[in-house]
Amino acid sequence: MKAHKSSAIQPQMFQFVDMDELVPKKHILRQINEALDFSIVHDWVAPLYTERTGRPAADPERMVRLMLLSYLFNHSERELYQLLPMHAGYLWFCGLDFESVLRPDPSRPSLPDRTTLVKTRKLWRKHGIFDRLMKHVVDQCIAAGLVQSDVHVGVDGTQVRANASIHSLKEITLAPVESIEDYLTRMARQDEETDCAAHDSDDDRQPPAPPARKERRLEDEATHEDFHGKTFSNKTHRSVTDPDARLYKKSNG
Repeated sequence: MKAHKSSAIQPQMFQFVDMDELVPKKHILRQINEALDFSIVHDWVAPLYTERTGRPAADPERMVRLMLLSYLFNHSERELYQLLPMHAGYLWFCGLDFESVLRPDPSRPSLPDRTTLVKTRKLWRKHGIFDRLMKHVVDQCIAAGLVQSDVHVGVDGTQVRANASIHSLKEITLAPVESIEDYLTRMARQDEETDCAAHDSDDDRQPPAPPARKERRLEDEATHEDFHGKTFSNKTHRSVTDPDARLYKKSNG
């Protein structure tokens, strides 16, 4: 039977949603939530705040979870706050629901402001909270038996068409994944740049327009490196357009 044409979505007036049912049982956030305990951060940050003066601080455990989401899924804070209102898994991981984002209530847990997250990250970095937190997570992984001295690696040999060329190869370091220390350093640098930009607002110059397609193509061709006589290896080079691509050959020739 042919489906009826619907011009618009008409949601129910009252909806009852269980956030726990929306998160798959094997989702990575559920596994992290079951494996790690972040409640210890309450005791660590307690000396940084007063008990009687000022506004109530945001829940420190929720702040840790927001920072962890930003790091794990490679979201900037602006992107994270754009995704949170429509991502059930992110909200569930932070102990929130859709009502707490759309209609905040002071008597219920709510999403802290994005600027509060930035200021909290600066304060915690200054007092070494992140160092203690990283050591705490590693200790929990050791206690759970997740850290072993012998690691056996399995490799899948499936061939997939790569989105790469010889000109996309760049020399790599031995650590292709950004560590948490490098991530925090990068965040600190961005905070400093943001502060400098806030104080220096006199420059009204517009950014240069991007080059036209033909000019960009000619520029790329002019900057292509001559690879004759050079040796490439999967251990030393990686494609910038397809980091998963690998070099291989069919024969000795």
